[in-house]
Amino acid sequence: MKLLQELLQLKDPITLIEGKDDLDDLIDKYIEGNRMYHFEGARGVSNFDKLINVLDYRDIDEFLSDNPGCLEAMIEWIKSQNNDDWAKKFEAEIRSDEHIDAHEESNG
Repeated sequence: MKLLQELLQLKDPITLIEGKDDLDDLIDKYIEGNRMYHFEGARGVSNFDKLINVLDYRDIDEFLSDNPGCLEAMIEWIKSQNNDDWAKKFEAEIRSDEHIDAHEESNG
């Protein structure tokens, strides 16, 4: 920002964004203006779908396909839950995969 400020010979970098809301503020205004107070359950998914429609995405699948960072954040969120049931399911899946791999190697 400082380099840009120097190139444009601005004394105050605020001049660059004066009078403009940042994306965070704009999304908050959109959510409030559309009374999207809940992002839980089916209503939350529907509200999120409306939000990404503003960005010209047809649906959540298209949004996630175009934004791998969002997928990475979701995976990190899942990891952070420390959910015993989820851990057991992954353990079972991994054991199943290892069993299949071992069976294929012995028949190969």
